[in-house]
Amino acid sequence: VRPAASRASANGQVSRQSQGSRPSRDLAAARSAPALAASPCTEAVQAKKKSKPKPKVKEKTLSIDEDLLPIPHGLQCVICRDPFKDPVFTEDGHSYCRGCILDWFKAHDARVREFYDVPGNIAPSSRKMPPSLLAPMTQLPLTSRTLQPNIALKQAVEAFRSERPAEEARERERRQLLRKVEEVQAAEGNLKSNFNQELQSGYLSKPLTQEQLGQANVELKAAQEEAVKLQEQAVAVVGDDFDDLAYELEQLEDELLNQSAEELGLVRLPYHTEMPGQRPRFGRPRSQSA
Repeated sequence: VRPAASRASANGQVSRQSQGSRPSRDLAAARSAPALAASPCTEAVQAKKKSKPKPKVKEKTLSIDEDLLPIPHGLQCVICRDPFKDPVFTEDGHSYCRGCILDWFKAHDARVREFYDVPGNIAPSSRKMPPSLLAPMTQLPLTSRTLQPNIALKQAVEAFRSERPAEEARERERRQLLRKVEEVQAAEGNLKSNFNQELQSGYLSKPLTQEQLGQANVELKAAQEEAVKLQEQAVAVVGDDFDDLAYELEQLEDELLNQSAEELGLVRLPYHTEMPGQRPRFGRPRSQSA
């Protein structure tokens, strides 16, 4: 019994605090309600960035691109932040979309049902009162739910929409641009991942490349040494042939000179012999008398 009494007193304190702060909460809810259903494009962009299956987003039949042409404040509903659709006004004198104000009433009815679902709220000792219906704009109590159509405002909204024939085309173009931007961002992410993979594979294959380079250097040095040997052998062979050719050329020159001198009767060469195996390497062979 004691916990029930304490719970009832606590509920009474909470109810008094809630009654004092309910207008501010309802005002915050009225201000946050348009923001929750404000931008389907933003939700679509966030959904595309996820790797999960893309949810289908319903496109508005008359979506407004606020960046291209802002909506006049007098033609905008305070709940949905869009131009009025079937505008009606309540007893407080403010206009709302018929669908928006009906949803507002439904939300209030849901809060009332939640209130009565709590046994402590309907106890005889409870002093709690069910939440009252407040106007979205003024946060004043609405004693009646009577809705009157605002014909003048409806005509003004229709005239405003008729002046924007290219509205859907601009919205479609903007969504196409957003889609292209997302595709470019996705492609950029793929390129970065591929580059990182190639860079990592390059680091892994770097020791193998150095080993191949070292083997190539060894083979190059061996080829250079072989070339030097071949060059030395070629020089040695060519040197011996050159010595033989030079000796034969000198012999031929001497014979021609001696033949010319004998024909003229100027010189008579002495007879000399050549010892075998003592031929000089360069020039004419020397005589034994010398």
